Amino acid sequence: MKKLLLILLCLPMIGFGQSWERFISIADSNSYSCVYGEQTQDGGYIITGGVSNSPTSLGSPNDHLFLLKINNQGDTVWNKTYPNINGITNGLCVRQTFDSGFIISAYEEIIIDSIGCHLIIKTNSFGDTLWTKYYDCSNSMQNGGYIEQTTDSGFIAKLNGYIIKTDSQGDSLWSKNFQGISLWGRTINQTSDGGYIFISTALNLSTFTSETYLTKLNSLGDTIWMKLFNYDAAASVEQTSDGGYIISGNKNFIFGQPTIPYLTKTDSLGNIIWTKTYSFYQGIVNISSSQQTSDGGYISSIWQMDTISYETDILLLKTNSLGDTIWTNRIKVGDSLQDLAHIEQTIDGGYFLVASIEGAVTKEIGKGIIYLIKTDGNGNITSTFLIHTTKTSKAKLIKIVDLLGRETKQTNQPLFYIYDDGTVEKRIVIK
Repeated sequence: MKKLLLILLCLPMIGFGQSWERFISIADSNSYSCVYGEQTQDGGYIITGGVSNSPTSLGSPNDHLFLLKINNQGDTVWNKTYPNINGITNGLCVRQTFDSGFIISAYEEIIIDSIGCHLIIKTNSFGDTLWTKYYDCSNSMQNGGYIEQTTDSGFIAKLNGYIIKTDSQGDSLWSKNFQGISLWGRTINQTSDGGYIFISTALNLSTFTSETYLTKLNSLGDTIWMKLFNYDAAASVEQTSDGGYIISGNKNFIFGQPTIPYLTKTDSLGNIIWTKTYSFYQGIVNISSSQQTSDGGYISSIWQMDTISYETDILLLKTNSLGDTIWTNRIKVGDSLQDLAHIEQTIDGGYFLVASIEGAVTKEIGKGIIYLIKTDGNGNITSTFLIHTTKTSKAKLIKIVDLLGRETKQTNQPLFYIYDDGTVEKRIVIK
C-alpha cells in the first residue's frame, strides 16, 4: 500500500511538471518586496524587487534593489543587492539577456531633490554590474518599468509614460513620450514585424471614466495605430501565436467598486475578437498578468482580498484559446499577501510566479519576505518541501502557526515554523 501511494503522488509531477513553494528571507533584519521573476536558460529562476534594512517597512532611505538567482528546485544559487547612491531604489523588472547575463529596470527616488529617475542596470551571469544608465529624471512616478532585449541586442523599456529604445550598451537611440495615456499597464513587447506593442490606461477627468489604449509602434517608435477600449485598468499585453494580442485587466478598478478581471483577444490590427469577464471572483480583485500557453490558451495570476475578513488569496485562472475557463486554483495566503508579480509557463509545462508576504506569516507589520511558487500544469502545488532560509541549527522555535496566523499543533495541513532568528519554515506533517 505504501508503494502504491508513492506512485500516485509522483504521477502529477511526471505528467505535468514538478511543483514547490519557497519562503525566502535573505537577511533576517530586512524586508522584501518582489516585483518580477522569470525562468532562466538553465531551468532556474531570476527575481528582482526592493529590500530595506529599515526596522519598519519599505519606503525608507535605506531601500535598495536586489537580484536573486535560484535553481529549478527553488534553492538559492546567489543573491546581490545594489546599494543606492541618491535615495530609495527598487527593482521593477529583470530579464535574461542573450549573453546569459541580466538586464534590470529600476526606479530611484532622489530624496534630496524630490524627483525620481528610472535606470537600467546590466549585469553578467553572476549579477555583477557591467553598466548603469539613468533616464527620465523629471517625475516621481514609478509606473511601468518593463524591459526586454530586442533582436538587435539592444533594449526596449516602458518607463512610466516614456518608451525608450537603447543599443546594447544602454545608450538611447530614440524615446517617445506617452505621458497622457500611461497610468497603468506596464508591459511592452517587440512584435514579429520588428515593431512594438504596449497597453496603457488613463483617467478621463471630464467624464471620470478610464480609457485603455492599445498602441502599435514601428521599429523607430512611430505610432502605426492606437485603439481605445472603455475598460478600467489594463495590466498586460502580449502578441499571440496568430499575430494578434491578448490583453488582461480589471473592470471597476478606479472607483473602488467590486473589481472584475477580464481578458480581451484582438487581431493583428487591434480589433476586438472577443472579451471575457470572470465575475465569480468577489471582493477586491487585481489581475496582475496573463500569458499565452503552449496549448494556445491563457494563464492569468490574480490578487484577491475578501472585503469582510481581509484575507488574501492568489488565484490562478486557466482558459482555452477562446477565453473559456478550463480550471481555477486558489492559493490561500491569509492576510499577508502584499505584492503579486506576473505569471509564466515553465519549460516543464507548469507555472511560476513570485510574490511578497507579511503579516500572518512573519507577524511583523512592514516586514516582507519573498514567496516563490512553482505549480504543476494544473496549477497545483503537489509536493511540499522543507523551506530553508537563513536559519542555523542554534535557532529556537518560537511558535507554529497555520495559514491564518493562528498558533496550532494540528497536523495534515501547511504549517509555518517561526524561529527566534527571524526565519520561517513551511512544513506539512502527515499523520
